[in-house]
Amino acid sequence: MSIYTAYDKGAEFGSSDYDGFPLSAKSDRSAMIEAKKMAAAKGWADYGITFFRTSDGCRGEIDASKTPAKRGAPFQMTGAVRRNIFTDAESWATAQRIGNGNASLGIRLALAAYPGEK
Repeated sequence: MSIYTAYDKGAEFGSSDYDGFPLSAKSDRSAMIEAKKMAAAKGWADYGITFFRTSDGCRGEIDASKTPAKRGAPFQMTGAVRRNIFTDAESWATAQRIGNGNASLGIRLALAAYPGEK
């Protein structure tokens, strides 16, 4: 479990804003979202997030300026249809390599480069 604290980077030393306020977050992402809301409510222009991980005693700071990654549906393509394929591990690895880690893109690129029927 981690303990997160949001603080105002521009606050005077010793003030409550400098010392920070605890966040009820379960992950770095949720801490970033909560800290952003707190900063807006308190009028902080520049804020930070510290964490303390109880499992191993690690402590540090999260870059609060980064926008949390968006979750949701992946890239959408016009006319795309979801398909399942059956292939061996070597072919799958090749498709991932062609598509720079994205096997679906690798398959599309390989098919587009195929000199057969057009």
